[in-house]
Amino acid sequence: MVKKKKYASVEIRKLERKRAEILDQLLSDTPLLAGSLSLVMRRCGKANCHCARRPAHPVWVLSTRRKGKACCQVIRRVDVEKTGERVRVYKEFKAALKRLSEVETAEKSKILKKIKERHVPYE
Repeated sequence: MVKKKKYASVEIRKLERKRAEILDQLLSDTPLLAGSLSLVMRRCGKANCHCARRPAHPVWVLSTRRKGKACCQVIRRVDVEKTGERVRVYKEFKAALKRLSEVETAEKSKILKKIKERHVPYE
C-alpha cells in the first residue's frame, strides 16, 4: 500500500512540473497575433492591368475577428515574415492552453482518486 501512495504522489508531482513548464511558456513576453495569414490572388481594379484578364496579383492577407466580425487586412511584403512569426506564436499559445487544461484535468482526477482512497465512512 505504501508504494501505491508514493506512486500517486510522484505522478502528481510530475503533473505539477509539467504544468509549471506550460505556465512559463504562456507567460513569456513574446508578441503574438491572433489570426490566420494566407496568400490570396486579388485583382487591383485597374482596367488596363494584366489582372483584369489574367491571373491576379498575389497578396498576403491577415484574417482576424474584431468585435465578433471577420476582418481581412492586407499585409505589406516587408511585414509578412514578422506577421507570420507572431501568428505562429499565437497558435503555439493556443496549443499550450489546451495542454494546460489537459494537465489540470489529469491532476484533478489523480487528486480525486487519492481522496477516494483516503475516505473513511462514519461508523
